[in-house]
Amino acid sequence: MTEAVHDYDGLRETIRGHIEALNIISLEAIDEQLGFTRGHTQKLLSGSKHFGRHTLGPLLGFIGLSFEPHAAPDAATRITQILGVRKCRSEMLRAATHNQISFRLTRRHMKKLGKLGNKARTRKLKPSTRRRIARQAANARWHKPRVVEVKGAAAKRLRALVEPSATAPTSAARSRRPQAAGSGARTRQAPRRSRANKA
Repeated sequence: MTEAVHDYDGLRETIRGHIEALNIISLEAIDEQLGFTRGHTQKLLSGSKHFGRHTLGPLLGFIGLSFEPHAAPDAATRITQILGVRKCRSEMLRAATHNQISFRLTRRHMKKLGKLGNKARTRKLKPSTRRRIARQAANARWHKPRVVEVKGAAAKRLRALVEPSATAPTSAARSRRPQAAGSGARTRQAPRRSRANKA
């Protein structure tokens, strides 16, 4: 079977004719073999469904049908007369085709996208939901710890509490401090009054 296919309808008719020539009993058997839903092949051949990359390749491979591109002899001359001669070289065209395109997403661009997404989300929410979200955001802002600058004497007292002076002896250092001779654990007592003084 050698027929020229020029459009999509011709492709479908060619596939249908080839399947009929194979004398397949039921199209549902093709669905089972290829993993299609029941009746999908019938819909493809009738035109209610369209061939895609997930259906055309497996179906052609299963029924053993292939196509070869064929250019008409006068096609190149006719196209050249209509469109003109290409000014760039084929090497440059291939280099431009295979170049990779990269995008650099900056922080400013991502913030802009985030604002657009926030506006789109806000438009879809109910007024009560928007109020609840705004209330939660306000509470989070007010409960956030704040940095307060302390100056003057209050700053010195706070610094003394947070960072104790290295020169100030601790209680353990006081207990280990050597005592002077003659003074030990004795404490100075008040002089006793004599009985004559009492009288």
